[in-house]
Amino acid sequence: MWDLLAPATQDRTGFTAGFLATVDPDEQPRVRAVILRDADPSAATVSFATDVRSAKIRDIQLRPAVELALYDPDCMLQLRLSGTADIVADPEICAKRWADLAPHTRERFEQIENFAWVAISVTSCDWLDLAAEPPRRFRMTVAPGQHETREIVP
Repeated sequence: MWDLLAPATQDRTGFTAGFLATVDPDEQPRVRAVILRDADPSAATVSFATDVRSAKIRDIQLRPAVELALYDPDCMLQLRLSGTADIVADPEICAKRWADLAPHTRERFEQIENFAWVAISVTSCDWLDLAAEPPRRFRMTVAPGQHETREIVP
């Protein structure tokens, strides 16, 4: 999984854009696209940038349990990463992540005060291989120092 996600943070791959699912204050599901910016296997985290004014920030603050769905049509592989989202408060980390963004991306935030870095601590991954015949699905438990995979019925 990490070998597929790491390249998506440097180059555009099918896994670069994903869909983040949260729950809003009215307990309604909300899904929106995010760009994967970091995948750290040693910490078992994936991260993205967002605007602090966005509704997803409020949703994460209220209910940090999230799921990030990614799909690469070239290899017909879907990954659903479940975990807990954290809005990173460390100003040094945020400043470094801000500086790493391309200038045109920084412009979208207008100023650094509108920038937020969100890290998802991944606890499990649902891996669906649609290229296999028949399709195969696996559930992986993910945590630092832990890894368990079992095949499940699609």
